Amino acid sequence: RLYYRPGDRLNVPPISDTPTAADTRAAIKLLDEAVGEFPYEDEASAANTLALMLTPLVRQAVSGPVPLALIDKPQAGTGGSLLAETIAVISSGHTAEMLGAPRDEEEWRKQITAKLSTGATMITVDNVEGALYAPSLARALTARTWTDRVLGRSETVTVTQRATWIATGN
Repeated sequence: RLYYRPGDRLNVPPISDTPTAADTRAAIKLLDEAVGEFPYEDEASAANTLALMLTPLVRQAVSGPVPLALIDKPQAGTGGSLLAETIAVISSGHTAEMLGAPRDEEEWRKQITAKLSTGATMITVDNVEGALYAPSLARALTARTWTDRVLGRSETVTVTQRATWIATGN
Protein backbone atom coordinates (compact mmCIF):
# COMPACT_ATOMS: atom_id res chain seq x y z
CA ARG A 1 0.00 0.00 0.00
CA LEU A 2 2.83 2.33 -0.82
CA TYR A 3 3.05 4.39 -3.96
CA TYR A 4 6.26 6.06 -5.06
CA ARG A 5 6.34 8.68 -7.77
CA PRO A 6 9.75 10.28 -8.21
CA GLY A 7 10.10 13.88 -9.29
CA ASP A 8 10.74 14.57 -12.97
CA ARG A 9 14.26 15.84 -12.26
CA LEU A 10 15.36 12.84 -10.19
CA ASN A 11 18.42 11.30 -11.80
CA VAL A 12 19.51 8.04 -10.20
CA PRO A 13 22.75 6.71 -11.67
CA PRO A 14 22.82 3.03 -12.57
CA ILE A 15 23.67 0.63 -9.75
CA SER A 16 25.82 -2.34 -10.66
CA ASP A 17 24.54 -5.85 -10.01
CA THR A 18 28.13 -6.75 -9.10
CA PRO A 19 29.59 -3.79 -7.20
CA THR A 20 33.35 -3.55 -6.99
CA ALA A 21 35.39 -2.92 -3.87
CA ALA A 22 35.75 0.68 -5.06
CA ASP A 23 31.95 0.98 -5.35
CA THR A 24 31.58 -0.28 -1.78
CA ARG A 25 34.20 2.14 -0.46
CA ALA A 26 32.50 5.04 -2.25
CA ALA A 27 29.11 4.11 -0.74
CA ILE A 28 30.57 3.84 2.76
CA LYS A 29 32.37 7.16 2.29
CA LEU A 30 29.06 8.81 1.35
CA LEU A 31 27.35 7.46 4.48
CA ASP A 32 30.37 8.41 6.58
CA GLU A 33 30.01 12.05 5.45
CA ALA A 34 26.79 12.19 7.47
CA VAL A 35 27.86 10.33 10.63
CA GLY A 36 31.64 10.01 10.60
CA GLU A 37 32.45 12.80 13.07
CA PHE A 38 30.55 11.34 16.03
CA PRO A 39 33.01 10.44 18.84
CA TYR A 40 32.75 6.64 18.52
CA GLU A 41 34.24 4.41 21.19
CA ASP A 42 35.83 2.15 18.56
CA GLU A 43 35.53 0.93 14.96
CA ALA A 44 32.82 -1.56 15.92
CA SER A 45 30.63 1.30 17.17
CA ALA A 46 31.08 3.14 13.87
CA ALA A 47 30.23 -0.05 11.95
CA ASN A 48 27.10 -0.53 14.07
CA THR A 49 26.01 3.00 13.18
CA LEU A 50 26.29 2.15 9.48
CA ALA A 51 24.22 -0.99 10.11
CA LEU A 52 21.63 1.13 11.95
CA MET A 53 21.46 3.47 8.96
CA LEU A 54 20.59 0.51 6.72
CA THR A 55 18.10 -1.16 9.09
CA PRO A 56 15.10 1.11 8.32
CA LEU A 57 15.74 0.66 4.60
CA VAL A 58 15.45 -3.13 4.83
CA ARG A 59 13.06 -3.29 7.81
CA GLN A 60 9.98 -4.05 5.74
CA ALA A 61 11.75 -7.07 4.22
CA VAL A 62 12.46 -8.55 7.68
CA SER A 63 9.43 -10.53 8.80
CA GLY A 64 10.44 -10.75 12.45
CA PRO A 65 11.83 -8.36 15.00
CA VAL A 66 15.01 -6.32 14.72
CA PRO A 67 17.04 -5.38 17.79
CA LEU A 68 16.87 -2.08 19.61
CA ALA A 69 19.84 0.08 18.61
CA LEU A 70 21.66 1.79 21.43
CA ILE A 71 23.58 5.02 20.94
CA ASP A 72 25.65 5.18 24.10
CA LYS A 73 27.23 8.62 24.35
CA PRO A 74 30.55 9.09 26.14
CA GLN A 75 29.11 12.19 27.85
CA ALA A 76 26.18 14.57 27.60
CA GLY A 77 26.30 17.00 24.71
CA THR A 78 28.30 14.79 22.34
CA GLY A 79 25.52 14.55 19.78
CA GLY A 80 23.90 11.16 20.35
CA SER A 81 20.39 12.54 19.87
CA LEU A 82 21.57 14.38 16.77
CA LEU A 83 23.08 11.14 15.45
CA ALA A 84 19.74 9.36 15.96
CA GLU A 85 17.89 12.17 14.18
CA THR A 86 20.39 12.17 11.31
CA ILE A 87 19.88 8.45 10.82
CA ALA A 88 16.10 8.91 10.85
CA VAL A 89 16.18 11.73 8.30
CA ILE A 90 18.52 9.82 5.97
CA SER A 91 16.39 6.67 6.07
CA SER A 92 12.90 8.17 6.06
CA GLY A 93 13.12 11.82 5.08
CA HIS A 94 11.79 13.01 8.44
CA THR A 95 12.69 12.93 12.10
CA ALA A 96 11.87 9.95 14.30
CA GLU A 97 9.04 9.81 16.78
CA MET A 98 10.66 10.78 20.10
CA LEU A 99 9.76 9.69 23.57
CA GLY A 100 11.42 9.87 26.94
CA ALA A 101 11.96 6.76 29.03
CA PRO A 102 8.97 6.75 31.39
CA ARG A 103 9.45 5.53 34.94
CA ASP A 104 6.31 3.39 35.06
CA GLU A 105 5.13 0.49 32.94
CA GLU A 106 1.67 1.91 32.21
CA GLU A 107 3.18 5.06 30.71
CA TRP A 108 5.50 2.93 28.54
CA ARG A 109 2.47 1.04 27.23
CA LYS A 110 0.52 4.23 26.49
CA GLN A 111 3.42 5.87 24.66
CA ILE A 112 4.17 2.76 22.60
CA THR A 113 0.52 2.44 21.61
CA ALA A 114 0.36 6.12 20.66
CA LYS A 115 3.52 5.98 18.53
CA LEU A 116 2.68 2.73 16.75
CA SER A 117 -0.93 3.80 16.15
CA THR A 118 0.32 6.75 14.11
CA GLY A 119 2.32 4.39 11.88
CA ALA A 120 5.73 5.42 13.22
CA THR A 121 8.58 3.69 11.40
CA MET A 122 11.41 5.11 13.52
CA ILE A 123 11.07 5.60 17.28
CA THR A 124 13.79 7.06 19.51
CA VAL A 125 13.78 6.66 23.27
CA ASP A 126 15.93 9.66 24.09
CA ASN A 127 18.27 10.32 27.02
CA VAL A 128 17.80 7.04 28.88
CA GLU A 129 19.22 7.20 32.40
CA GLY A 130 20.15 4.02 34.23
CA ALA A 131 18.88 0.57 33.32
CA LEU A 132 16.33 0.36 30.53
CA TYR A 133 13.79 -1.98 32.09
CA ALA A 134 10.38 -1.94 30.46
CA PRO A 135 8.39 -5.13 29.82
CA SER A 136 6.15 -3.26 27.35
CA LEU A 137 9.18 -2.15 25.34
CA ALA A 138 10.52 -5.72 25.35
CA ARG A 139 7.12 -6.94 24.12
CA ALA A 140 7.01 -4.30 21.37
CA LEU A 141 10.53 -5.11 20.21
CA THR A 142 9.78 -8.83 19.84
CA ALA A 143 6.20 -8.67 18.53
CA ARG A 144 4.97 -8.49 14.96
CA THR A 145 1.78 -6.78 16.10
CA TRP A 146 0.92 -4.64 19.10
CA THR A 147 -2.48 -4.76 20.79
CA ASP A 148 -3.48 -2.38 23.52
CA ARG A 149 -6.42 -0.45 24.87
CA VAL A 150 -7.16 2.88 23.19
CA LEU A 151 -6.60 5.67 25.69
CA GLY A 152 -9.91 6.97 27.06
CA ARG A 153 -12.00 4.21 25.45
CA SER A 154 -13.15 0.70 26.25
CA GLU A 155 -11.77 -0.76 23.03
CA THR A 156 -8.51 -2.15 21.78
CA VAL A 157 -6.40 -1.47 18.73
CA THR A 158 -4.04 -3.86 16.97
CA VAL A 159 -1.27 -2.39 14.82
CA THR A 160 1.70 -3.81 13.00
CA GLN A 161 5.01 -3.30 14.78
CA ARG A 162 7.51 -2.61 11.98
CA ALA A 163 9.40 0.27 13.55
CA THR A 164 13.14 0.60 13.96
CA TRP A 165 13.84 1.51 17.59
CA ILE A 166 16.78 3.54 18.87
CA ALA A 167 17.68 4.39 22.48
CA THR A 168 20.18 7.09 23.40
CA GLY A 169 21.88 7.52 26.75
CA ASN A 170 25.06 8.57 28.52
